[in-house]
Parts: sequence; C-alpha cells; structure tokens
Amino acid sequence: MSLRLRRHESVRDAIRRIGRVRVGSAAERIHGASKLGSGERIHEARKQRKRARSLLWLVQPEVSHERWVRVDHRLREVGRALSAVRDATVLIETLKKLPGDGAPTPESITRVLSAVQLRRARVHADVLASDSARQRLDRLLREAARSLTRWTMRHRGWKTVAQGLRSIYCEAQTAATPLQHVADCDDLTLHKARKRAQTLLHVLEFLQPVRPGYIGGRIRGLHELAGVLGKDHDLAVLEATVRDAATVRLTRDALARITAAVSAQRNALQSRASRLAERIYADTEDAFVSQIHHHWKTWRSGKRRGHEK
Repeated sequence: MSLRLRRHESVRDAIRRIGRVRVGSAAERIHGASKLGSGERIHEARKQRKRARSLLWLVQPEVSHERWVRVDHRLREVGRALSAVRDATVLIETLKKLPGDGAPTPESITRVLSAVQLRRARVHADVLASDSARQRLDRLLREAARSLTRWTMRHRGWKTVAQGLRSIYCEAQTAATPLQHVADCDDLTLHKARKRAQTLLHVLEFLQPVRPGYIGGRIRGLHELAGVLGKDHDLAVLEATVRDAATVRLTRDALARITAAVSAQRNALQSRASRLAERIYADTEDAFVSQIHHHWKTWRSGKRRGHEK
C-alpha cells in the first residue's frame, strides 16, 4: 500500500490510511516478522512509530482532545520502551567509534564495552525478550491503530493541516534558537531541538507529494540536522554511562581520556548543528506556511508545472 498523500484524497482519509499502516508496521517489526536483525528491527519500529506520531501532531487541532490523547498516550508508551533498547544498543557502536590516537586505552574501552553490553542485555530482556513484554507493546499499537481509524476531523483539505503545520514549524524553530549559542546548551535543550526537527521532518515527508523537489530539499536539511544531534545524543548517553562509577570502574586517567574524546566530538557536532539550524529555520513561520500552501493549491488543482523545483 502506498504511503504517499494522494491528490484527490481527503487529508482525513490519508491520515487514517497512512497512520494505520505505520503503526501496524511498527508492531510487525517488534514481533520479528521480517528478516532484519533485532537491532535493525527496533530501529525500523521506532521510525514507523515516530512517523505515525508526527501525523498526530499535524492534525491535533482538528481532532477531539480525548481521542487524540488516547492514541498519543499509547504511542508514547511504546516509544519509551523502544528508546531504552535503542540507546543501549547504540552505546556499543558509539564507543567503538571513539578516536584511538591519544585517547582511551584499549583496556578502558574493553571495560566500558563489557558494561554497556551487559546493560543492553538487561534492557532487551526487560522490553523484548519475553512474550508478555512483546504482547504488551503489540496491544498498545493495535489499540492506537483502531482508535486512529475512527478519527473525525472538521475539515478535509488544507485547513486540516494548516494550523498543525504552523505550530510544528514554530516549535521546531523555537527549540533550535538556543543553538545560536550552542556552547551554553545543556543535553535536554539539544535533545528537544532534535525531537522537534524530527517531527517537522516526518510531517514534510507526508506533504512531499505536494512539491517533491522543494519539500525534499527541506527534508534533507532536517535529516542532516537530526542526524548530527542524534550522534551528539549518543555521545551524551555514553558520557553519562562512563561517569557512573557503580557501573564502570575506571581509573581517573582512563575516565579523563574517554571524556576528553567524547567532548571533542560533541563540540564539533554541536558547531555543525548550529550552522545547519541557522540555515534551515531562516524563514518566518508565515513565510514557511505560505510557501507550502501555495504549492498545495497548485498541486490540488492539478495544474502542470514546467519543471519541479
């Protein structure tokens, strides 16, 4: 089934159709109904859940609060569980990518690696290893999908998404504003900027058929920003892990070497994120929404364009 918005389809029907498929796909990945490894399955399940939840935010002003919360609450619960598995898995890859020159010793890396592998095993056992744990996540997703298919919305066309799109862009732009002085940002601020960028990214993926080239360029910029901030988040989790003396027993020198290597990488990533955000969010919210609306009207009318931009 196509997961693209169709020209003559109401937004309500598109949200129901695509949202249901996204949620169902997340459930399939969790149950292992694919040839992917467990790490890849969790990664794909998280992406599908995020895309579905972004559609919720896009039409939030159009849906009754009670029905919206019912679906969002279930997707959030699933997200928390999958994020724990993802962080524990990515820790290992993040640790392996630390530079070797003058940084952590092989012995300290091995010690930390043993600790994070144990953590991954425990988290995986808690969240996915048992039938009851998987069944709980499956139940939450199935309930979310059923509720979503019953949604009614006040409008059918542009007005269905206009207010939500404006809010999502405004929130993403506001969350990214502190990146202008990125050295002063704490981990929570950086994480929020990343989450808001991802929500806007997934909303634009839904709207991309309206003007594939123009919106695709926006998507690529947001994808790069979210990726850079995601790597920074992974390093922040690693840094917190190695500082936990109860979990990882390192000498003072070994701890200093690892934290120095992490800090150097984070500084470079954050500087890059700051430059990206300045370019991505240069438009005002009025200009951003007006441009998308202009392309929407042309697309809905079925008028031909000379070439795609």
